[in-house]
Amino acid sequence: MPMPKTKAPSGAMCDLLIAEYQARLERYRQLAGHQSQLQNWALVFSGALWGWVLSHSPSEVLVAASWIPFIANIFFFTKTRVLKRIAENIYCRLDQIVCDVGYDDPDYVEKWVAEDWRTWSKWFWRTVLLLTGVMAIGYTVLFCWPT
Repeated sequence: MPMPKTKAPSGAMCDLLIAEYQARLERYRQLAGHQSQLQNWALVFSGALWGWVLSHSPSEVLVAASWIPFIANIFFFTKTRVLKRIAENIYCRLDQIVCDVGYDDPDYVEKWVAEDWRTWSKWFWRTVLLLTGVMAIGYTVLFCWPT
């Protein structure tokens, strides 16, 4: 729903809004970058730990360790969700500033970042959590199941 047109602020108020916009946009970009770092850490951590687990003979310690990537990825996912909520609040304020300054195009805010949060992140975390969970269950069943 388009925002109602309001009288554009002038002078110092407009400069203040533009400065706020730039600061919030920079924070928004940092959050998007941090989300990407969390995804990289999830892959590296899971791969390294699974490599270590699979390179040793099965034992009870390794069965317990096989659950660590899944649990760690739950924490990474939770942090990503928190960052997403913060980014959504920043995005709403950016959109409001654009309307307050009087731009005709409310799409001026970088929506590609918002789309990235919704699509790529959702499928990435579903896949990572599913794979690490299935691998942990499979490893546990394979090496702890009574014969």
